[in-house]
Amino acid sequence: MKRKIILLAIGVLLPLLASAQLITSAQTITVKEKKQSKPLHYEQSIEYTTASDFQDKGDDRSVFGLEYIGGVRFSNLFFLGAGIGINFHSFSDDFDLSYSDAVGLYCVDCPENLVSVPLYLHTRLYFTDTRCQPFFALSIGGQITGRKDAKFHKAYYNPSCFMINPQVGINYQLNDKLSMYFTAGCMIRDIVHTVYYNTYDNETYVYHNMGEGGIAMKMSIGVTF
Repeated sequence: MKRKIILLAIGVLLPLLASAQLITSAQTITVKEKKQSKPLHYEQSIEYTTASDFQDKGDDRSVFGLEYIGGVRFSNLFFLGAGIGINFHSFSDDFDLSYSDAVGLYCVDCPENLVSVPLYLHTRLYFTDTRCQPFFALSIGGQITGRKDAKFHKAYYNPSCFMINPQVGINYQLNDKLSMYFTAGCMIRDIVHTVYYNTYDNETYVYHNMGEGGIAMKMSIGVTF
């Protein structure tokens, strides 16, 4: 009799234990799936950038520096933020009004200051939700710097300029908190092309160039955390 009771109890308990195990496994799987989808959170990156002019003499206007980008990661596929940094310009010679005509002096292919501060809005659109993510990035803003005075005259101008930077890149997730990325694209700038100084009225006229002379190949390598 006791043996029958024990066998009956085992027969009842085994299905219950199996059901409990299945429920526990299902809950565990559900929890893991929820962890994979990241909620809205703050994300930041530090990157090294370099840009070289497309023109034959373009190495004159090479730019390199460090930039910080911070913003909101709305999902695994979309990021919106802003960037700031410090850039160094290779074409930072003295501002020399080397050419003259009947009414004044002028300088073509005007140099920039050695240092500028990039400040811009930045967005990224990721194409996949995988560990290795190709993406498109767009930065719109400017490079901010101070006034540049002529070497022997009262003429001056400010090399600060507007810029737009479309890029494509690849991001590789190292772990839950850290990833590395590489980008390549164009940097289009509204650079100062010609400065004209009228010696009769001591007025300075500044001409900008958004097209030829203001387009460079830009590459970046950075970490996101």
